[in-house]
Amino acid sequence: MLSLRRVAMVLVALAGSAWGQPSLTTISDILYTANGRRFTGTVVISWNSFLAGNGSNIPSSVITRPVVNGVLKVQLVPTTNASAGAQYTVTYNSGGRSQFTEVWAIPPNNLALRVRDVRIATGTVVGPEPVTSPVQISDVVGLVNELAVRPMKGVSYLSDAQPSSIRRGRSTQRRGTWAIAYGSTGVQDPAGVGAVWFRSSPMARPQPA
Repeated sequence: MLSLRRVAMVLVALAGSAWGQPSLTTISDILYTANGRRFTGTVVISWNSFLAGNGSNIPSSVITRPVVNGVLKVQLVPTTNASAGAQYTVTYNSGGRSQFTEVWAIPPNNLALRVRDVRIATGTVVGPEPVTSPVQISDVVGLVNELAVRPMKGVSYLSDAQPSSIRRGRSTQRRGTWAIAYGSTGVQDPAGVGAVWFRSSPMARPQPA
């Protein structure tokens, strides 16, 4: 009974590790120098941490692969379906010095790819487009309160769009509807309720409370 339980635990652990393992794409090519000879040296491949297409976490690292008689072969996690910005920086070394550096963006593929299939221009941002969503008013700290105390309409929003002049202690009549301007004008009506009345249509003037 105990042995069966151990076997079950091992199977569950293996299933979990297989589920989390990212796929790999093979890069296989023959490299040549500018004079037509086969390249011999090493390639140093580095990358920053990213999330693979299946959600696996790929931490930052550096690996070195030998290139003998021009033959390059390496397997890497794809980046074109990974988190934005995922890419590989590849430096070619030969004769004890760095020859040149390029950037790879690797797609998922069951077939081996050549270097020209994954090479991209330096500075190119690869990976899926970032997910964007509209910002709600409630998401901005303090914005709801600011909008609540903000006047919906002021003196400049009269229906006939004509300017209104305010004389101290009384109101000026214009065409349109009755409007009330509070607080910001600092002028009170004769009734002393803190409001200035403007008339711009033949409607009955509302009475202050």
